[in-house]
Amino acid sequence: MIWYALAAAILFAAWWWNSRREKAHRRRRLLETPLPENVQETLCRTVPVYARLSPGLRRRVDGKFNVFLAEKSFVGCKDVVVLDTLKWTIAGHACLLLAGRSDDWVYDDLSEVLVHPLTWRREDSVSLGDGLEIREPWAAFDGESWTRGPVILSRGAIRRSLRELDGYNVVFHEFAHQIDAENGAMEGCPVLPAAMKERWARTMGSEYDRLVKDDERGIETFLDPYGAEHPSEFYAVAVESFLEIPDKFRQEHPELYRVLAESFGFDPATGSPVV
Repeated sequence: MIWYALAAAILFAAWWWNSRREKAHRRRRLLETPLPENVQETLCRTVPVYARLSPGLRRRVDGKFNVFLAEKSFVGCKDVVVLDTLKWTIAGHACLLLAGRSDDWVYDDLSEVLVHPLTWRREDSVSLGDGLEIREPWAAFDGESWTRGPVILSRGAIRRSLRELDGYNVVFHEFAHQIDAENGAMEGCPVLPAAMKERWARTMGSEYDRLVKDDERGIETFLDPYGAEHPSEFYAVAVESFLEIPDKFRQEHPELYRVLAESFGFDPATGSPVV
């Protein structure tokens, strides 16, 4: 019996190793494959920053875009048909966030993107701190992002995001949460180089506190006041504006802009790498 178990373990290990090797080979091929011209044209139209990326950064986004489409399933909810242009738009936004990353990570814990037709409602809870929370029986959602789970998006919210460059972009927001969760928790801090962590904590902490205080006082803010809910939401709304309206963002929050550009490895205003 021991020999049977040992043989089964060896066979499983061989299968596991071969599947990983095949996946790595497939990813390398996808990462090196250029996008068709019609797909590039769609991304230039729907993801404006993509159009001004340097050639090297754009090639990297193209490769990760190929991996995203090959490895993620798109599921339409309530009779939504997820057409190719919608897939390309979602994948293009998601992979723009990875333009500065030279590794082959492409939201490895994500397997599904669910698309609802419109904003949906369900029960939610909001933390008040010190273990207190309030229940919202009919909270409205344009998108959701789950650690080691799906990303859920409203097709209507995606269309609103593309209508104008105003700092609102549901796809950037939810995939910022995915990047935040890469280290296992959504806490407003993505994986960072050790040399950057202290400056990140100082800058993000002071900017978050500023948004919370301004929101409590009823002061109009450049960043969406929804970011005052929690550091993870602050990170997500900051990423939205950073990638949607980088020139205005840099004027309003220059130090926050610098740390975000350094963390993402590229400057969305110029489309150039940040070393």
